[in-house]
Amino acid sequence: MVVLAFVSVGLVGYFWITSEYERFKREKVALTEEYFAAQKALIKNETEKVIDYIAFKKSQAVNRLQRLRKAGVIESAQYAEQLDNQIKREVLALIETISFGDEGCIFAGQYDGLSLSGPAKGRNMIDVTDAHGIKIVQQLIKAARSGGGYVSYVRPKFDSDVTYDKLSYTMAIPEWQWYVGAGVNVDRIETVLQAKKAALQKRVKNYFIEIAAILAAVLLFILLVAKFVSARTKQCFDSFTKFFSKAATESVTTVSGSG
Repeated sequence: MVVLAFVSVGLVGYFWITSEYERFKREKVALTEEYFAAQKALIKNETEKVIDYIAFKKSQAVNRLQRLRKAGVIESAQYAEQLDNQIKREVLALIETISFGDEGCIFAGQYDGLSLSGPAKGRNMIDVTDAHGIKIVQQLIKAARSGGGYVSYVRPKFDSDVTYDKLSYTMAIPEWQWYVGAGVNVDRIETVLQAKKAALQKRVKNYFIEIAAILAAVLLFILLVAKFVSARTKQCFDSFTKFFSKAATESVTTVSGSG
């Protein structure tokens, strides 16, 4: 009975804990996929907002130029260039103010590698590589010029020791020879997964305690049953012993009396 109890409780506990770990693995995959899908949608949306803003400002500039030309106030190319440069300054000023999500930011740069915003502003980053040897800016430009795309890389340390896995989305502004993008810190998912794992470990610990309590209760029950059965068996055995002892004594007495 003791062996049966250990085996039964052990098997139930094994399948119980195994099912929890399998569920955690499924949740981990689903959570990771959902997280990255949400982050991809977020940075694409933020990038498109900036592109739309640039298109809006350029449209305003074109309309303004047309009105001034019709009025005979100005003549095709110097003022247009000045207006274009003004739009660029306004766009960069806007970019500097935007933040979103978990350390999310907007950045911009030129096709030649010059960074126009962010921690590397004013530096040419064309040949900068990440911890895995990825030429970050070259990949960002490539993704932008291909019609827009995502790039995963490790953020360079720049002027601090802060580095993390980053996901960015970039789009091109061909007439300016610019790329504009948005990026987020994707190391945050590890924090969420670690919290989930800690919760799982706590549940498993509680399961072990519950299993031990169940096993102790079963063993106590077995002990009580065994004690009861043993007492009854001893009682029966004593009754049989007494019966046969009495029978033997009476038999002897009977035989002696008859002689």
